[in-house]
Amino acid sequence: MYSKWLLPVLITAPESLDSFDVIFPALQINSGDRLFQKRIQRVLVDEATTLYFQNSLYSALAHRPAWSQLSTLRVHLDNDVPFQALSGTFPPHIRSFVINNLLFKRHSRVSLLLPIIRSGICLSPVVGSLSDFQNLDFVLPPKCKIIIFFDSKTEATNATTYLENHASLPDSMRGHGLVREYHSDMLTTYLAQIFENICCLEIACSRFYALLLAVQR
Repeated sequence: MYSKWLLPVLITAPESLDSFDVIFPALQINSGDRLFQKRIQRVLVDEATTLYFQNSLYSALAHRPAWSQLSTLRVHLDNDVPFQALSGTFPPHIRSFVINNLLFKRHSRVSLLLPIIRSGICLSPVVGSLSDFQNLDFVLPPKCKIIIFFDSKTEATNATTYLENHASLPDSMRGHGLVREYHSDMLTTYLAQIFENICCLEIACSRFYALLLAVQR
């Protein structure tokens, strides 16, 4: 049935490669009809760093294992179908992993480095476990506003407690809301206040310097 589709662009999820999850309607590209596969002329993988974070080599448990199967497209599609891996950030170790995972060949690989729109992004290597909040020590003492993303509300809460009571802070700054949590379980009025505060460009107009935003899986 898919071979009859006339679509210039098809946006889908890795789970559609096969029946990984009932939440995603499965196109079953890997096991679909050959005519449909022949119609695919280019594959663009957005947020390609996810290939690394959803792999068993990463310390966290992969909650979307279908990402690790994207390389199988190389087997089912024609050899001349170009692949592109896109990401706003590409640390060297993750870039190397993506190149190997998607089977990019050295003689035909092209890398394009475009200007970073969000120049305020900071990359810091994780030492030990993700739950070791000493990895966040680089944000203190505060020099600018910072937003830190977490996979769970529990992690955000624990990190807030750690930073709020950090030894590098003077007593006058500890426990006074220097660091704030931000997630959907909080009151709308609180979220609106924090949002307006973090949007202010001047650090002097802010009552806090670090925003720990929990993104639930």
